Amino acid sequence: LELASDELRGDRAVVMAACANDGNALKFASEELRNDHEVVMTACTDHGHALKYASERLRACGDIVLAAVTSRGRSEILERRHCHGTNPAPLPPPCTHLRFASKAVFSDPEFVQAIVEKDDDIPTSGMTPENHRFLRYAPVEVCSDKAVIEAVERHFKNLLANSGNEGERPQKKRRRQGA
Repeated sequence: LELASDELRGDRAVVMAACANDGNALKFASEELRNDHEVVMTACTDHGHALKYASERLRACGDIVLAAVTSRGRSEILERRHCHGTNPAPLPPPCTHLRFASKAVFSDPEFVQAIVEKDDDIPTSGMTPENHRFLRYAPVEVCSDKAVIEAVERHFKNLLANSGNEGERPQKKRRRQGA
């Protein structure tokens, strides 16, 4: 889409196909299509970073933000494998896409619970339910909500149990220099 005419950037079918192939194509879509729920959902499902290019209205939609966070960047993974072999550098954690979300979406305790429950990364050393990486985006009153606290603790315990390290926090693996 980057080199496409304005007419093609505004063609819904063309933009849908481009976003299904690479979510970041949303960057080159017309303003109208960056405000189209289905187009943005397609882009964010393919690659969470596409949330950056969505309209402000859609960056406040919980379902779109969840799609962005749960996306593992299929296009980026394929590109990294092509450019760097079969063991590309790890992708940034999905929580980095949250910086593009509207602050309003984090005022909903149910959304915060849902986003915490979608986190499938194993807790690392120093991570506790109280400093969960998704909670830094939520207002204090949402973080203090009893249901949110219970959801975080329950999900945290399940992640530890599934990692085989119940009762202890796994240490981060450090990459050796030059490896």
